Amino acid sequence: MKLRIAIVAVAALSLAGCAPPGTYRKVRETIRTLAIRHLGPADRYDVSTSRDSLQRLQDGRIARVDIHGVNVRPGPGLILDEIFVSARNVKVDRGKRTVETAEETTARAYVTANSLAEMVDDEGTISDASVVIRPDQIVISGRYAVLGALPVSIVATGKARVVGVAGIEFVSDKVTAAGLPFPIPVTRSFDFATVYPALVISGVSTEEGRAVLTGTLDWSKLQNG
Repeated sequence: MKLRIAIVAVAALSLAGCAPPGTYRKVRETIRTLAIRHLGPADRYDVSTSRDSLQRLQDGRIARVDIHGVNVRPGPGLILDEIFVSARNVKVDRGKRTVETAEETTARAYVTANSLAEMVDDEGTISDASVVIRPDQIVISGRYAVLGALPVSIVATGKARVVGVAGIEFVSDKVTAAGLPFPIPVTRSFDFATVYPALVISGVSTEEGRAVLTGTLDWSKLQNG
């Protein structure tokens, strides 16, 4: 009886132009594999796709793909607490599990204050780092080793900006040590291009508790997957 119901359901979906649920699951698993390969290991990736026809899916054509990654670690010293990637008119080679083309691709990622503090610590010059992120402002505190001298406890206030194709940089506009002006500016750069050759970061902003990165993906750089 259950088998008959399943056959009828699949037939109805086919007549309606929709693919069976199992086909969507396979497509999502293919996209999830691509996400792990190109975006890096994560606690999880949630993937959703448009409800395309069976023929389109068999051809590897998907009208819309949305990927949500949580706690993504693309490489040493780099953390993305969340990343969202959306693409339209995606063409996937299901055999090779690669993306051939995609249109209207957007990417948005969030880095929390705790993660940024860990990234600053990993960089090495500032130790015991703590970070506060506010709208239009980042405050980094820690022990700053200058030219091999004994570390000095500093507080650096500044902003983030985009550098290069896929880099972000913290630039201080005020640095103090023991409440007094500190003569050496503090800058810290994090280059995502080293692990995301297809990523183009177009903007970085800050809101309460986290930095927001926005950009696109150049899918032509993923074709050889």
